[in-house]
Amino acid sequence: MSSTLRPLLERCAHSTRVRITASAVVVVAFALVAGGAIVGFALHREAEQSAKGVAATQARWVERLATEGPVPRILPAVDSARLTLVEVLDGQGRTLAASEQIIDSPDDERHRGSRSDDREFGRLDEGRRNHLKLRGGPWFTESAPAVLDGKPVLVVTFTSLAEYERAIESVGRLLALAFPVLLLLVAGSTWLLVGRSLRPVERIRHEVELITAGSLNTRVDEPKTNDEIGRLAITLNDMLERLQTSVARQRRFVADASHELRTPVTNIAAALDVAQRYPDRTDWPEVGADVAAQNQRMAALIEDLLLSAKMEDQATKSPPELLELASIVAREVEGLGAVAPTIMVADESGGAQVLGDERRMGRVVRNLVANAARHAESRVKITISQTDDEVELRVADDGPGIALEARERIFQPFVRLDQHRARSLGGTGLGLAIVADLVSEMGGTVGVV
Repeated sequence: MSSTLRPLLERCAHSTRVRITASAVVVVAFALVAGGAIVGFALHREAEQSAKGVAATQARWVERLATEGPVPRILPAVDSARLTLVEVLDGQGRTLAASEQIIDSPDDERHRGSRSDDREFGRLDEGRRNHLKLRGGPWFTESAPAVLDGKPVLVVTFTSLAEYERAIESVGRLLALAFPVLLLLVAGSTWLLVGRSLRPVERIRHEVELITAGSLNTRVDEPKTNDEIGRLAITLNDMLERLQTSVARQRRFVADASHELRTPVTNIAAALDVAQRYPDRTDWPEVGADVAAQNQRMAALIEDLLLSAKMEDQATKSPPELLELASIVAREVEGLGAVAPTIMVADESGGAQVLGDERRMGRVVRNLVANAARHAESRVKITISQTDDEVELRVADDGPGIALEARERIFQPFVRLDQHRARSLGGTGLGLAIVADLVSEMGGTVGVV
């Protein structure tokens, strides 16, 4: 096989259009073959059914001939719609009378072997065909008992099925001629219809292929038809919208993270540079404390960055479970008690339970309480309440509060309403953004009231 044909054949083998066309041709071919076989079988059955009962009629006819006089050895022609031959046999299987065609046929071309020696007299292989080598066949054989001159005889009839055989052959020739024509018509029409149906899909594929990371604002044309292809285009545009939002958010996040990390790194570098230039006048314990504080800030920021990245990973999520919110609050408050202002907890829910992940719920409580503690003057109050099927966790502080226009922004990454004060208090700018993502992930809502 040439190197130019192989890729073409492989492409055709993986083409939906080719597979659908081939499947349609195979199905139609099978249907035509099966239909032809059924028609042929039906014609055969019809021929045999129409020939049944002739023997009994001819037996009565032979008996009537006997009442009119001796039965001639050569029987007169039978008055029938189809060619019918009759033969009368005695108890030893010898021919007493028969139609002229049977009498004139050689002995080795007749049905002598049709009745075996051990077969009961009066029974013959009925329905046997082509056992007479006579023109006008094939023949359908049937027998019936009769009484001739007071002796039992067997009347055997041979009905010609040539008319049906010719009809079957005509149907076969017609199918043989129509078979390739029909298959070509099916293949051509299927190829055209499938190609027309898949044309919008190919156009969408080509448009999507041209979309890069820098052109995520591009959208595919949506067909006006409300079918699978139209819904596919809508889904692709929705996916591109989500990708564009995610990439924009990721780029903004990376830029903000780089800026936030650059600040402590710059502070450490500046402090060490000054200390190295003036070692005699440097307060090394103070420099060490400053470096340690900046390092701690970087560690907290990196931890929050890692947590934000993990929230996008489905594999790290644990199955939800029922959690007692008051126990989680008590544990997190205990961990913050040494450095926080006065924290009061009021459980008004009577031990309410929520559905979620314990580790992530603990992080939500910790970030909310830590944020409130950094901005409080002297007191933080945590209230747990339940209304119908909803559980509310309210964290309040006696700090300066948040302006109405800024209450939505504080849940965005690296948003600080007071840059200098927030950094001096140790915030990373990610705490409330992480809270918003975790709460939304667990099916809840968060806001400022």
